[in-house]
This record gives sequence, C-alpha cells and structure tokens, in this order.
Amino acid sequence: MVKGMTRRVIVVKPPDRRLFEEAVFFLREDAEAGVSGDDIIAEARAVADSFVRENLRGAFPRLRAPLWAAAGALTASAVWAFFLFIR
Repeated sequence: MVKGMTRRVIVVKPPDRRLFEEAVFFLREDAEAGVSGDDIIAEARAVADSFVRENLRGAFPRLRAPLWAAAGALTASAVWAFFLFIR
C-alpha cells in the first residue's frame, strides 16, 4: 500500500561508486528551522563517512582469524618438518 506523504530527502552520492551508489537521508520536519542547506549536507556526509568507517573496521577482524590460523598451521608444519628431518 502506498501512502501519500511528502518527505524531504537528501541524496549523497560518493565520488567513488565501487561500493555505494548513493545514500538517502530523510529530513526531520522540525530540523529545517534555522539550519542552512550546507549544514544539512555536511551532517549527511559526516554520518555516511562515519557509517562506512565503522563497518569497514569490522571487516578486518573477521579477516585476521583465518590469517592467524594459516600462520599457526605453517608454523606447526615447519616445526614438525624440522624435528622430522633432524632425527
């Protein structure tokens, strides 16, 4: 069901569109009083930047676990091979 409402939105398009095409922000009706358009756009960009930074930071710890597992397996294999050939 489509409801007939008019909402004001800000669409932020990133310069590099590899990950995101655009971000859409819905303006609060009480937020427009005394705020310039530049301030609204700056806030929208700051929120989008913060979101990307927080979510990309979360991707690296997930990558670290397989890397540590591979490093541990290589170390264990090297130690095993060392003791195998020394004896």
